[in-house]
Amino acid sequence: MIAIFVALGLACSAPTATVQDSLPIIEHLAPKRDSTGGVPPKFAWTAVKDADVYVLSMWNDIDLLIFKQHVAGRTSAEWPKGLTVEQGTYFWEVLALRGEQPVGHSGRAAFVILDKR
Repeated sequence: MIAIFVALGLACSAPTATVQDSLPIIEHLAPKRDSTGGVPPKFAWTAVKDADVYVLSMWNDIDLLIFKQHVAGRTSAEWPKGLTVEQGTYFWEVLALRGEQPVGHSGRAAFVILDKR
């Protein structure tokens, strides 16, 4: 009986692949991964074939969602008007969709804001 539980424990601890693991990678163009500076004027990323819309999301260093924006027909978005942030580390990510199906992803990239806005 012990051997069965050990075997099950090993099987359960193996990493599993996700749908996003097999999707094309979107590259972060601006702000670049691990960049440091002022508030970026815009976000920019590489295109994914067949994407209808991109979902741009940004989080703070304690994983609170700061904003999420759907962007259609382009691979960039201006810094949201009226969004004020403190100095600190932030993370952004882009997900490409065709209809409601993911067709590309960027993963999260960090950037550091040194000046308040």
